Amino acid sequence: MDAITLRSIERIVAVVIGGVSIYLCYRLFLAMPERQEGEGKVLLPGGISIYMTRMGPGAFFALFGAIVVAISFHHAITYKESPGIPLQSGEPSAVSRAYTGFGGADPTQALQLSRLQMASDIKFLNTTLPQLLRKDLSKQNRTDVEILIPRLKLAMIKTVWGPDWGDFAKFKEWVESGATEPAPKDLVKPTNLYLHGDI
Repeated sequence: MDAITLRSIERIVAVVIGGVSIYLCYRLFLAMPERQEGEGKVLLPGGISIYMTRMGPGAFFALFGAIVVAISFHHAITYKESPGIPLQSGEPSAVSRAYTGFGGADPTQALQLSRLQMASDIKFLNTTLPQLLRKDLSKQNRTDVEILIPRLKLAMIKTVWGPDWGDFAKFKEWVESGATEPAPKDLVKPTNLYLHGDI
């Protein structure tokens, strides 16, 4: 099963657990109608205390169930699929898929997926795009495209930059100075992505 189906099943199970908790609370109230007194205390961070009095024995079950159901409805599952850029062969590159739900996706995994999509996009800018330019394009327009491509790649890489890649300012300086090899040793991954579209 794919991740989206599993997250949907997880959401349904959470709502069922919340509903069962509320139902059990109701049954507990029916089983002990003569009970008139009850109290509880909830301690929150920062020294905040909440006192609850005159509560039935199942109130905490109901509260737990209501919170589970409310969170399930508040954090909706969203799914986004971005088609890849068409390659020269006419086939699209890898499709980028992302989803969020209760608890969200693993940030490290999401960053890695974004980097893989970025590698495909930069490979397109490095290899396919220059070949797609019209033959009758003026020299000025061709120069503008050649100036724009490094700026685009730099802006794209900035969106997937992470602490594991080092200092972005140093990488930007390397790009602006001509992006010549050999690249700085502490910037191997982003320079490979910039030059070759490899992760």
